[in-house]
Amino acid sequence: MKKSRNHRKVKIVGMVEYIQEAAKLARYEWCDDVKEWAAIVSELPICWSQGRTIEETRLTLLEVIEEWIILGLQFGDEIPVINGMRIGYDHKLCRKVRTPREATLTEHRSRASSKVKVAA
Repeated sequence: MKKSRNHRKVKIVGMVEYIQEAAKLARYEWCDDVKEWAAIVSELPICWSQGRTIEETRLTLLEVIEEWIILGLQFGDEIPVINGMRIGYDHKLCRKVRTPREATLTEHRSRASSKVKVAA
């Protein structure tokens, strides 16, 4: 276990365990205007889901949390510690992750630039 900045022990966990822990912090509310349940994890900004039943909302929330983490890693964001748990990943490697579209665009750019001839 590592110690965080405030000297509390931080347990390094895998994504599944982290998602389950984050889901435990969800707050569920009935929304009269849309007639559906909503769930929000305030520790993960803009991470919420909705559904016709609490179970549907919970299952959707698990997917949303996973997508929230993956996007955060792709953009090099730091994933917050939740209940003393942090996902085990290499920050330096995650900052270099590109989406398939970015990889394709980069590949096309490099091919195009190699075909360009400079007139003397």
